[in-house]
Amino acid sequence: PEGPDRAKRELELQVALGSALISVKGYAASETGQAYARAHELCQTLGDTPQRVPVLYGRYVYHEVRGEFAVSHAIAQDLLRLGEQRNDTVSLLIGHRIVGASAFYLGRFIPARAHLEQAIALYDPDRHRSLALFYGYDARVVSQCYLVKTLFVLGHADQALALCREALKEARELAPGSLAFALNYASYLHQFRREREAVGRWADELVPLAEDQGFPYWLAAGKLLRGWAITEGGDLESGLAMMRDGLAGWRATEAELYMPYNLALLAEAHATAGQPAEALGLVTEALG
Repeated sequence: PEGPDRAKRELELQVALGSALISVKGYAASETGQAYARAHELCQTLGDTPQRVPVLYGRYVYHEVRGEFAVSHAIAQDLLRLGEQRNDTVSLLIGHRIVGASAFYLGRFIPARAHLEQAIALYDPDRHRSLALFYGYDARVVSQCYLVKTLFVLGHADQALALCREALKEARELAPGSLAFALNYASYLHQFRREREAVGRWADELVPLAEDQGFPYWLAAGKLLRGWAITEGGDLESGLAMMRDGLAGWRATEAELYMPYNLALLAEAHATAGQPAEALGLVTEALG
């Protein structure tokens, strides 16, 4: 029957469902958003509950991957403030991680770096490794991956590469989701560096892992990057086909995050293949 006990049970279920949906449907899928929206309603009814932090995280990541950066950054700041009020290490760890990530997407790279470094400093493997059950991925590996991008943008390419290698090494000792995350960000970094062989190597590992585990978001990303590496190697027909397949998969997850980047990669490949009209159309779409 309706009442606090039922609401508590449903809240636990919605949080577990939201975490599972992130993996099997994607961060930005409508079903993921619905699970966390319902969980948020239940939190409002019940007041301050232990599930409030994973619920805020779920709402943050849903909006961020949909490209709604102002909304996601505000939610991230709410979570960090909650951690400061509670003086709770877990809330502070997750809060610094997501404030850092959302600041990155807003172009605030210096504060992003500070928050991500703070998240890494707070992480204790014995206490925090199990958090991946609630947040989808290992908090340290994810913080390292975002810091890799941040360092690269700030001009510290060698530091970014060293940290990327460290994140991959740690991710190999963790669950498949964290490894998929690290492989994808390693592929991104090497694509930024225009290192075709490295991109192909990591994407070749990511694609079968994502297929085996049923991770549509990482599968789409892996195909796009793998296709880019193939086109750069001269096999334009096969590479373009894989990139188009990857882009279709990305659209299916309802993700807007990285969409301009994905479109630009495909546009570059079409230009290389001597197809300027297709390239121009994709660039126009990327510019919005």
